Amino acid sequence: MDRIAYEPTGPGQRDFEDTLLKAGLHLCAINPFQVRSFARSLGRRAKTDAVDARMLATMAAAIEDLRPTEA
Repeated sequence: MDRIAYEPTGPGQRDFEDTLLKAGLHLCAINPFQVRSFARSLGRRAKTDAVDARMLATMAAAIEDLRPTEA
C-alpha cells in the first residue's frame, strides 16, 4: 500500500490531512523525535528538510505497521 508519511506540525496540518484523506490517500503521522532517532540509527547526522523527507520515506517503507492517520 502506498502512503504518505509526514511529521505533524500542529493545528495547521488539519487542512492538509483533510484534503489528502478526502482524496483517498493513506497518511501516516510520524513523531519528529522518532524520525530523528531513526536517522541517527542509520548514521545520518544532518538535519535539513531534504534529509528529513528521505528519512520519512525510508522509515515508512521499512516499518509496515505504521498507524494510519484517521479523518
